Formats: sequence, C-alpha cells, structure tokens
Amino acid sequence: MSAEATPAPATSPDESLNNLLSIVVALVATLLGLCNVKDGNIVQNMAKTQAEAIDTWSYYQAKSIKQALAEGTVAQLEISQRSGAQVDAELKSWREREARYGREKEELKAKAEGLEQRFEQFNYRDDQFDLAEAALSLSIALFGLTALVKRRMLLWVGAGFSAFGSVYAVAGFAGLPLNPGFLAALLG
Repeated sequence: MSAEATPAPATSPDESLNNLLSIVVALVATLLGLCNVKDGNIVQNMAKTQAEAIDTWSYYQAKSIKQALAEGTVAQLEISQRSGAQVDAELKSWREREARYGREKEELKAKAEGLEQRFEQFNYRDDQFDLAEAALSLSIALFGLTALVKRRMLLWVGAGFSAFGSVYAVAGFAGLPLNPGFLAALLG
C-alpha cells in the first residue's frame, strides 16, 4: 500500500480572519497593558509632585508672614531707636532675619514654580497615555466586533484606532512632543 500524504485542509476566509484578529488583539492588548502601567506611574508622580508643590507654597506663605513680622519689628525698633548698643544689635538682628526670609521666600517660590511646571509635564504625558489607552481599547472592541460580524471594514477601522493609539503610546514612552491637548480637552 502506498501511503499518500493527505493535503492539509485549506483555511476558510473566516478562519484566516479570526487568526489575524487573534494576533492583532494580543499585540494591541499587550501595548494597552504597558500603557496602563506607565500611565499609573505617571499619575503617582503627578500626585507626589502636586503634594510637594502645595507644601512648598505653604512654606512660601510662612516665610512671607515671618518676613512681614520682621519688617514690622524693624520699623518699630527704628521708631523707638535711641542711642544704645543693645537696640542697635537688636535692630541689626531683625534686619538680617528680614533679608534671610526674603531670600528663602524667593527660593521657595522658584522651587514651587518648578514643581508646578514638572506637574504639567507629567500631566502632558498622562494625557498621551490616556488617549493611547482609549484608542487601543476601542480598537480591541472593534476587532471583537469584526470577529462576530465578519466585516473587514471594521477590521480597518479598528486598525486605524490601533495605529492612532500606538502613535500616542510611542510618544508617551519616548517623551515626544505630540500634543494631545485638543483631544484631552474634548474628553476632559
């Protein structure tokens, strides 16, 4: 008996579409998971930076109060100044405090403004990942719908959302200046 090789059964168009969808969904879901982790880390950094900025502005206000107290004390001592080494020494001490509080206040102001700028940078990248996650989630839903209704047009629409989400994901990971502001404002 001769053993004839039986040809492998040909895959149907529906089966090849489902195979393609399985691969695409796995890749998109992986990218979505990575975006979600990175977005979570950025949100944590945003919260930390915002808390630090609030604390710094509180210190700034405290320095402003201390500076105002020192300025008032200097004014009182100048008014009541008579000759005397003790009053002169006290006046000099308060003037030094006044100047120190002014310097410290300016340093705190610069730090707080820097923290606010850092928060905005985190927020920018957070918006990039939010858009990437939204687009990738929509693409997965469209791929699932494609598998159910067997319409290739839905595959292409899903691929478009997947490409859009992938672009924002790459921009977020690479720190590229792809501004999602108009969409973030629309969705926010």
